[in-house]
Amino acid sequence: MAATLSLLGGFNYAAPTDIQAGVDQRPTGSAAPAFGMALDLPFSDLPFSFESGVFLKSSRSESSVGGSGERTGQWTDIPLTVHYHFDPSVSLGAGGYWSFFRSGNAIQGSESPDSGILLDLRAHIRVTDDLFFLVDGRYLHGLTNLSAVAGDTYNTRSVQILAGASYTLF
Repeated sequence: MAATLSLLGGFNYAAPTDIQAGVDQRPTGSAAPAFGMALDLPFSDLPFSFESGVFLKSSRSESSVGGSGERTGQWTDIPLTVHYHFDPSVSLGAGGYWSFFRSGNAIQGSESPDSGILLDLRAHIRVTDDLFFLVDGRYLHGLTNLSAVAGDTYNTRSVQILAGASYTLF
């Protein structure tokens, strides 16, 4: 296994948990753009690697508690995952992430970054000796209550479908 740098783009499908005034609601999510880059470093001769990177994602969901309206958000994600490589072309990852809210009306005035669990399934398709086509599916499950309103809860949940290129560095 070798260290790789990946550039990915695709869609983020957000379906957050939104509880307001004691009412549990699952807003209807819709696809929004996501893109970023990741560095994957192997653990010696073991079939494991460590990945970190930076991803920018958008979220869009429809909420009807307290009036109907679309909620949007712009986020920066920093994933930290360990991948198990079944073979050179397929890996399964698990780990965590930190996500920083940049702009939008998805949540009201939260100061805290989101953190949560990340699960990842990835396929590499060799194009040349050092270049691969990459398909990546991720599930992000936020564990932080992002609502600044007392008694309300806002937790992020999203599925990402990404594709791009991966280049062998060394």
